[in-house]
Amino acid sequence: HSLMVVGLAMSMKTSVFKVLEYGMNLVKDKTRFEDVVMFTLNPKSITIDQIYGNFDPVSREWVEGIGASLVRKCAQFDTDPDLAPKR
Repeated sequence: HSLMVVGLAMSMKTSVFKVLEYGMNLVKDKTRFEDVVMFTLNPKSITIDQIYGNFDPVSREWVEGIGASLVRKCAQFDTDPDLAPKR
């Protein structure tokens, strides 16, 4: 799942995320709710090809983007105990 907060500069968007993450991690019923792990990506700081990936015409290989790498890392949390968040 994902969440997006939109607002003016200096309107405490990051604080909203941090409070939400903290509150979700305080939930006692871990059988029904998992801890929240947050990854932040600023799409203004990188190109679309860097986010999603692109095909390199010279090497004829697919270059994976940051977004795909983050999704893969999150998917491996359940299968690889070394990647699981330490709480």
